Amino acid sequence: MRGKWKAGWREAGVVAVLALLPHCGGSTSSQGAEPMVRQGDSAAGGGTFVAVADAQVDSSRPSMNLGAEEQLCVDRSPTEYRAFLRFQVKGVQGRVKRATLRLFVTNGSEDGPVVHRVDARWKEDEVTYDRQPAPLGTPLADAGALRAGSWTELDVTQAVTGNGDLNLGLYSTGVDGSDFSSREDSNPALHPRLVVELETASPRPQAPAPDWVLHRGGHGDEQVRVMATAENGLDFLVAGAFTGSGDFGGEVFLGERGLVVARYGADGAHQWSRAYAVGEQVGATGLAVADSGEAWLVGTYQGAPDLGTGALPRIDETPGTAGFFLLKLSPDGEPLWSKGFRAEHTPSASGVSRTAMVRAQAVVIDPQGSLVVTGHFQGEMGLGRGRLFADPGNRTRDATVTALFLAKFHANGAHAWSLAFPGGDSGTRVEALATDGSGFIYVGGDTDSSLLGATAPRTPFLGKLSANGTPQWFRALNGARGSVRALAPLAQGDVAFAGDVSGTFSFGGEQHDASEDVLLGTLHSTAAEGWVRVLGERGAARAHTLGLSSAGELFIGGWTRDERLDLGGGALGKSSVPRGDVLHFLARYDASGAHLDSQALGITGPGNVALQVTPGGQARVCIPFEASVAPEDTMYTSRGEGDLLFLQLTSEPRR
Repeated sequence: MRGKWKAGWREAGVVAVLALLPHCGGSTSSQGAEPMVRQGDSAAGGGTFVAVADAQVDSSRPSMNLGAEEQLCVDRSPTEYRAFLRFQVKGVQGRVKRATLRLFVTNGSEDGPVVHRVDARWKEDEVTYDRQPAPLGTPLADAGALRAGSWTELDVTQAVTGNGDLNLGLYSTGVDGSDFSSREDSNPALHPRLVVELETASPRPQAPAPDWVLHRGGHGDEQVRVMATAENGLDFLVAGAFTGSGDFGGEVFLGERGLVVARYGADGAHQWSRAYAVGEQVGATGLAVADSGEAWLVGTYQGAPDLGTGALPRIDETPGTAGFFLLKLSPDGEPLWSKGFRAEHTPSASGVSRTAMVRAQAVVIDPQGSLVVTGHFQGEMGLGRGRLFADPGNRTRDATVTALFLAKFHANGAHAWSLAFPGGDSGTRVEALATDGSGFIYVGGDTDSSLLGATAPRTPFLGKLSANGTPQWFRALNGARGSVRALAPLAQGDVAFAGDVSGTFSFGGEQHDASEDVLLGTLHSTAAEGWVRVLGERGAARAHTLGLSSAGELFIGGWTRDERLDLGGGALGKSSVPRGDVLHFLARYDASGAHLDSQALGITGPGNVALQVTPGGQARVCIPFEASVAPEDTMYTSRGEGDLLFLQLTSEPRR
């Protein structure tokens, strides 16, 4: 089915304003208090909104603006302090179940403030005691006793009905003051926030939509690197880039280059697309979507690009260097916050350090709403607590050796934990990441590290770790060369893996010979061997993406340079693949590895197809192409330097 792309839309934002009225100088000390950071601050079905402005006012300095203070002081006697906060709320779709104001207490109180609605007419850099918003209405909630070093939660549901302006205030009811962290606090995890939860909607029918093919692109070069399922299980998001100009279905982006995220409906209709850091050296490598509709993007960068929330730490724009970023987006693609990370080579005798390479390859969201990021790096780096080293003790004397890193961040960006597994003489490259319903984490790639079970360079490996990063097992396919490029958790803690393989290795009690073939297999929860398939026998084939349907069927996407590749249903292609090009394919297997269906997706220049599998078992793919591509014998010609072809396919078993 072909149809016109629907025009995108954007909801108006909501501004929530909070006035904190008095309790500074209470008797409870915050010294030595341990901040509490909760996993999964994103509310299921709603969102977490961090303050975008705040300020306190002081009756002893009635004309002074105090909008840059790190603390919000609230008191009534002998000096009256009040504070105001603003939250920008948008993307709320549905009926609000609960809205909670969360503030981190740095100085406690026997009797905390009560909450009112207040007038919204104030500015962070202008508000003073003489010019402050007035309180409105009756109290919404009472904070009660407050303990230093903890979060206080105030129910403001009555004042939050969805999108629109919201103004709140806190008033003292006693003489014991309290202090709270402001948005200027050096620890972002302690910034004020508003958590909105929505009522659970009735499950939407998962009836499959008709298959469709949609051609996107303009005069420039558009690329898609990754796809992810949206929070409703039907829509999908993509992340990629453009050069010259970019047409992803909505606004045409102009510039030398730029990073792009776009959202499409179940029928392929364009919903929204946004460009970030236009003109900068930025690329996407991973994308994940939370139940709230918020999205997280990881990628690489050089320079000091601004993704919409401020410039990232500078990375030298020289060959062999790269940093990685983590970007959080609202449900309609607006940047909420971003972080940049860099690696450095060990300082020389003169004390000078050089920028190294770090690449974040993937991001996933665990069951608690926290983010897990993996990749590989050179030298040393810090992700929030302590330093990670690619080559402890400088064993190899080779600054280019890469090591695996794995890190978890809370939904608000606060660092939870991070770790590294040093490589051997040639290093580790990470390609795949997944997490299951129990919070276990799976990684895959290639390595020569004995810590990961390998005995030679470029050995395919995969591993399993607990939710806190404790290794459960690592399994290397010793004797083989290649990489595990995609993972999919299965029932009962098993895991499926896909990639490419050469050489001879043992699996399931049998010897397997391969020569640049497609690799597909499973391991049980304890690392016991399940089944493995080596597909090709003619060389030059790779699986680079893997999807799982609700029925337990496995979908692999990949490419080959040989049209005679047999994935289980006979030769794929009808015509030879020109030198330098590849034939893209999609194949489907049941839970035991039996072939169900496979098909060619067309011949293009080198590049990977992005894949997303719907719960109903339909495959959505995005094929980048330069001149033309002809899936199922229908020719599509590029309108510019490079275009995109989106397809939704319902496979039928090949008999």
